[in-house]
Amino acid sequence: MNIDELTVGELKQIMKLVGCGVEAEQLPFKVGDAILIRTVTMIQLGRVVHIGRDFITLEDGGWVADTARFSETLRSGKLNEFERAPSWFLVGRGAIVDVYPWTSKIPQETI
Repeated sequence: MNIDELTVGELKQIMKLVGCGVEAEQLPFKVGDAILIRTVTMIQLGRVVHIGRDFITLEDGGWVADTARFSETLRSGKLNEFERAPSWFLVGRGAIVDVYPWTSKIPQETI
């Protein structure tokens, strides 16, 4: 096999076989969506501004310190504690446990 003669389609197949690059189109959220992300150590809430290979960039959000009953938080948008971030922030894709759509207003102040 001569790597210089591979087509783009063949390269994509090889990348898929070795687990490289989950395409943004395969994710259930997109740039502009508000999402809540649970990682192995924290919970982040914000609006997606970029989906990269290793990181998701969020803005207009911050760290959720306490959700209380998680299902109630997802349903109502009520947070017990929220630390507002002063700017954009990154969430490492390798640390993500799960992601939920956020249909409520993102808090604009620390609570």
